[in-house]
Amino acid sequence: MKRPIVLLAFLFGGVFLGSAAAMVYLKSRAGKAPTTPTPLAAPSDAYAGLTVPPFSLIDQRGEPFTHEQLKGRVTVLDFFFTHCPTVCPIMTAKLAALTDTLADTGVRFVSISVDPTHDRPEQLLTYGKLHEADFSRWSFLTGEPSVVNRIVTEGLKFVLEQDKSTPVRLESGETIYNILHPTWFVLVGTDGGQSGIKGLYRSSSDEEMQRLVADARSLDRDLRKKADQPAPAPRP
Repeated sequence: MKRPIVLLAFLFGGVFLGSAAAMVYLKSRAGKAPTTPTPLAAPSDAYAGLTVPPFSLIDQRGEPFTHEQLKGRVTVLDFFFTHCPTVCPIMTAKLAALTDTLADTGVRFVSISVDPTHDRPEQLLTYGKLHEADFSRWSFLTGEPSVVNRIVTEGLKFVLEQDKSTPVRLESGETIYNILHPTWFVLVGTDGGQSGIKGLYRSSSDEEMQRLVADARSLDRDLRKKADQPAPAPRP
């Protein structure tokens, strides 16, 4: 699928300004954001105990979307907001490329807005269309800020906070601040992340993007094999 040329021009036209401020950090295991955050190195066990807690949000068409809809399939999850001046356009472009690469699988994609106050369904629908999203496989979610905050900070232990050094002017004339949010892709298994996620992948690393594709394919392949197997015989 060809992506809009205008999007590519935007990506390489200064969007990197302030990207350092958009780095995201894991919260300490004590549940508090470190005073001086240290970038996550993401060793293999760094995501042990990280989960996607139960949630109820709405998608780009205003339809309910809950954690139950993550169950039974493999999902790649990320966080963004439509007015993001730094890394979000790059991440969304990369996720769009992943939807193309994994088009022959059952893997689905979910992008959750960290600015649900401004990102209402109609805004998400426009944003998804800009990125030529296949809404049958890729959902954009918004809802109550407290619900989004719980997913990010309590379930996945990331910091989510305003970056007051980077104001963002909206089309309405309102000025908001940039939001520091996760810049990792999250791989969720068939339990919807309730018992733990399957992996974290730096969106800025080509190597980790390749690993994400391989891991997602592997999980999807295992799921299909199980679906093809007959149900186990009942115990006597």
